[in-house]
Amino acid sequence: MRNRAASKCLEPVSAGPQRGTTIVVRTCNGSDLQKWITAGEKVNGQFTGWWMWRPKVNRNLAIALNRYNDGSWDTLHLDTAYPSSDRLWHVGPNDSPWRD
Repeated sequence: MRNRAASKCLEPVSAGPQRGTTIVVRTCNGSDLQKWITAGEKVNGQFTGWWMWRPKVNRNLAIALNRYNDGSWDTLHLDTAYPSSDRLWHVGPNDSPWRD
């Protein structure tokens, strides 16, 4: 996952990511830590259009919103890869309307 304008990528803060590892923004370097695998959510065998982003270095984990006691949900971390609402993301084309 790379930002084109700034050449920044998402990666786990540590080289051996595990459950609870924080996701940070770093300059892209092409390492496997900055490579992500997408897994589409299925319900009754049909794709829903929602995705989990899993680190290439540990596909048993997925990017999740990290909720603190105040409920701000404003940071990312890794958690067990299963389709729950804090781990599912929707990717749409430029200027497409947001969907629930």
